[in-house]
Amino acid sequence: MIDFLKQFTNLRQFFTLKPLPIDATTFQLLAGLFGLFLILGIVFIILAKQKKQDHLLNKAYNNFSYLFITMGLIGLLYSWLAFENAVVLSARFIFAIIIVVFLVWLAIILRYRFLKIPKIKKQIQSKKEFEKYLP
Repeated sequence: MIDFLKQFTNLRQFFTLKPLPIDATTFQLLAGLFGLFLILGIVFIILAKQKKQDHLLNKAYNNFSYLFITMGLIGLLYSWLAFENAVVLSARFIFAIIIVVFLVWLAIILRYRFLKIPKIKKQIQSKKEFEKYLP
């Protein structure tokens, strides 16, 4: 783990287009992390199929599955390119871009899931209560 952090936080190699190749344990760590993302994507697909009645939660789980499957595939591609020492696509700043995109996308989905869905459900409930008394 220490070698992984040293390889990906060395500022001299961070912006070079041809960094040093990663070792096998770092590749296994990256492949395992992004493989876990793929598994989480599949889990969220299963959760989305179970929540078909609640279309808001279904949409949130679908968004989570898109996030994890996309980032898992992109991350596995990056891991392989870094292990094979591809010139431009294995640069360390590409890994940082992948992490930043993941975090921004995750924040947007979490905001929808925990802030917007309760407000929408409250509006739907108040609308149902109002329409209950209409002829």
